[in-house]
Amino acid sequence: MAFQATAQLKGSPRRYRVHPECKAFTLRDYGFLVTKKGNFEYNQLVKAAITDQKGVYLKMAVDQDVHKLQMTVTNQKGLVALDVYHGKGMEGIAAQLDFIFKDMEERHVLQEVTD
Repeated sequence: MAFQATAQLKGSPRRYRVHPECKAFTLRDYGFLVTKKGNFEYNQLVKAAITDQKGVYLKMAVDQDVHKLQMTVTNQKGLVALDVYHGKGMEGIAAQLDFIFKDMEERHVLQEVTD
């Protein structure tokens, strides 16, 4: 998957882009790790409830210039992209993802694209 100016999760009605005020230190402060190529990577296990045994991984990457991104939600092994917005029994995980994205918007990591 290549970096793009905007990205959205499979099945999600919302598209996001990197916030214009976002800097490299903002990404590091939020928990993004720097890869060998200089890009920023974020992997977070998301569960509907803290007591759940199973969850999904939110995987995001931002290019080293902090302009383009890519994002996906995968199973715990990281091999299969999931549609949590239309998946059966995934309402709790979709709500958690929306909470994470709202927090990223408040901290100027992401910006929702409205047409």
